[in-house]
Amino acid sequence: MGLRKKVFIWSAVLLILLLFSVYFIIGSFLEHTYSHLEQDQMYQKLHQLNDVYKNSLQNLGEFTHDYAAWDDTYAYILHPGKKYEASNLVPGTFATYDVDFVVYLNAGQQIVYGKQYNPITRKLENIQSTAWIRRYHLARLMRPGEKKSGLIRSGNEIYMVSAQPILKSSEQGPSRGTLIFGKKLDDAQVRKLSKIAGFSASLSSKPKPSENASPFRVKTSNEHAIKGILILNDLNGDPAATLSVQSKRIIYQKGQQAIFAFLITLLAVGAILLLALYFALDHLVVSRIVTLIETIRYIRQSDRLSARVLARGKDEIGGLAKEINGMLSSLQAYQQQLSRQAFYDPLTHLPNRLLLMQKLDEITKKQDGHTAILFLDLDGFKEINDTYGHACGDMLLVEVGRNVLRQLEEGDLFCRLGGDEFIMLLSNWANRTELLGKVHAVIREISRPVEVESRDVTVTVSIGISLYPDNGTDPEELIQKADEAMYRAKRAGKNLYDFYAF
Repeated sequence: MGLRKKVFIWSAVLLILLLFSVYFIIGSFLEHTYSHLEQDQMYQKLHQLNDVYKNSLQNLGEFTHDYAAWDDTYAYILHPGKKYEASNLVPGTFATYDVDFVVYLNAGQQIVYGKQYNPITRKLENIQSTAWIRRYHLARLMRPGEKKSGLIRSGNEIYMVSAQPILKSSEQGPSRGTLIFGKKLDDAQVRKLSKIAGFSASLSSKPKPSENASPFRVKTSNEHAIKGILILNDLNGDPAATLSVQSKRIIYQKGQQAIFAFLITLLAVGAILLLALYFALDHLVVSRIVTLIETIRYIRQSDRLSARVLARGKDEIGGLAKEINGMLSSLQAYQQQLSRQAFYDPLTHLPNRLLLMQKLDEITKKQDGHTAILFLDLDGFKEINDTYGHACGDMLLVEVGRNVLRQLEEGDLFCRLGGDEFIMLLSNWANRTELLGKVHAVIREISRPVEVESRDVTVTVSIGISLYPDNGTDPEELIQKADEAMYRAKRAGKNLYDFYAF
């Protein structure tokens, strides 16, 4: 056998071995990367589902608080009567607010009122079992400011509950009892949570105790499906329910197709062109995968979901890159959604206290110019809630927010602190006269009648004003001083404004 033939044969063998080595190394790394990305995506879904569940509990807690911290409820628990029940505890209340049962306990922890809603008959029935009240330590008289929210098990049913002390509308004690609202965590409720989360989840049976303390668990069922499990504990810290999410392993399957195509390409090119075409393979295939790997590694290490992999070509590798980019876009959108939930009020969509404090912190760090901090509190808002109901009050808050936003200029900010309290930051004013013009405009805008549920509703506003840097440079201090000025305006007759005085 001639030397040239031996060199050719050995070169071919070495090249094939090299190509197979590259294939197995890169293929193994990619398979691990695909699995890691799928697991990250599933963990993101589980965290999103958990956030939706917690938000549902929070909404239940806010609804419970509206009833618990109310003078009418306070009077009812001391002197129970049918008038309060006929006005506030009707089947429509349960259906509208998605509540399945209500329990009122007096200071002696005796049940004053306990009803559950039957969605079939659309009537209220006596609550069947109350043993869970003591099992989950809800029979204890709570202090003002204390609350308990979470899951309970009653027989074979699972409920989300919120328990809060019964106080006056000012949220002052002493507590006269405990109010408990609950709604069933069943397949119908999970479908509602799934709709909010944007993907399908299912309710499983009671989970078994596990040494794994994490409530988030991901496992690969097979090469076609991946499953995520969210374990929800009850108020005693015991596993009570399991929410499952199952997805197709699209990234993994695309990756397997790309790896298989890569192998065929390597074999064909290696058999036909040997070393001469190796560099072409490096340009057409290997370099693209290496770039994809490096980009994926960079994205994973830097946690920059805005970055994208290079998606060129219409082959399997290009398709895989597009799938990864699609997944990154979904994760980025979810991250932005969480950011908006963190910085904006869910009812009025106005900036919340967290965004306000960031803005104030930026203003005080720049140490440039003057800013007016206006603390706004609606006059007569409680009477509207008591007269027309909390739904009407919520609609009024939304309309007030929209009307005031029309008065803002670029650089100004209007935030909702909670309830009927708002904060406004005004920076575009040259002197006190111009500032007062803006304040009067806000008062006029809020005092306009607002149509809510086919009726004209009117509120006024009391405003307290502190000035940066005249009244201080600490954000919390400026808000506190504006709050004090607002209370002086209220005491002076309401529908007024007042500046913080040294």
